[in-house]
Amino acid sequence: MESKNYYRYISGLKGFSCLLVMIGHFVLIYKEALQFVPGFPLLDVVLHSRISFVFNAGYWLYLFFLVSGYLVAKSQVKTAGDVLLKAINRFFRFAFPIFFSYLVIYLIYLLIGFHNGEAAGIFQSFWYQDFYTGQYSLMDVLRSPVDVLFFQKCSLVSPYWVLREMFIASIIIYVLRYAYLSCGYKHDAIYFSVLILAIYLFSSLSPVITTCLIGMLFSFCEDVEGILKKPYFAFWVMVTAMLLYTSSPTYVTVLFFLSLVIFIPKVKLFDTVFSSTAFDFLGKISWGIFSFHWPVMCSLGALIIIAMQPKSGMPASYVTACVVSGIVSLLLAFAFHFSFERLSAYLSSAINGFLKKVLTGSSAGRE
Repeated sequence: MESKNYYRYISGLKGFSCLLVMIGHFVLIYKEALQFVPGFPLLDVVLHSRISFVFNAGYWLYLFFLVSGYLVAKSQVKTAGDVLLKAINRFFRFAFPIFFSYLVIYLIYLLIGFHNGEAAGIFQSFWYQDFYTGQYSLMDVLRSPVDVLFFQKCSLVSPYWVLREMFIASIIIYVLRYAYLSCGYKHDAIYFSVLILAIYLFSSLSPVITTCLIGMLFSFCEDVEGILKKPYFAFWVMVTAMLLYTSSPTYVTVLFFLSLVIFIPKVKLFDTVFSSTAFDFLGKISWGIFSFHWPVMCSLGALIIIAMQPKSGMPASYVTACVVSGIVSLLLAFAFHFSFERLSAYLSSAINGFLKKVLTGSSAGRE
């Protein structure tokens, strides 16, 4: 599955999941509202049915984690220096976009402000009210990479709570990948068993890290020829099947998303859709969609609700706020991708190149 088209498919899945996270967060405002008259009967039916997961933002995040673990596991990490270099580079690959995203959102705060507290009072949606309750300064922007990646403090972008654990998962994957590659692709039974045990260990500590490791597991299975015929594979499949009966439903969700990554590409219709230029582009701007949809909904969206509700009513003001916020978020994501994301990639690459020279020079000096 190393083809260019397959990676377009993976990118399309990532963009699709971020789009549904955005929609899920918007719908949750309505779902948590105590006073919304008149409501949306059809949406109410969906939200109280077995397919309510479609509008569950947290549900679709797991597809994002799975894809992240799968892609990180493709890294070539053959020396201890590579592990260090990859970990530092991964930090900056997160840090620069976090910093620039915070900068954009801080400008939104200065120009528009956050009005979700007032808008939430109209619907009595106390969940919507709980965000952006403080005052923010440029210092929040300057500290943002450290706050998010080390202390899990996400003052301006609450969805960033997942990034610290994704960062930690990346480092774990680099270490495990190094352990395997340094053995010359040998001892796959031991490596596979260690990976399974690591997944079980983290399953009680962090669903995010666990899901990333499951993505790595799938990547490993791709690398081992004839793994379906290996005795250890059959053993762990049976053990896993038994443990699933007592596991959190979260991991059933992860298995479903794993099937999207493994099997759906074999269905031509789905492969064509998710590998299309539109979905591939959604994947490319997925960071911006993930970052901006909630601040926009709590600023511009909230203002629309406040301004429209007295004359147009709750449903019209809410739907307009969602549509406008969604469009603005996509436009911001588009602009961010071609400006700050490219700048972030350039800066990360420059730092990575500098560190490579330093490590190469120090190792040459020791010789």
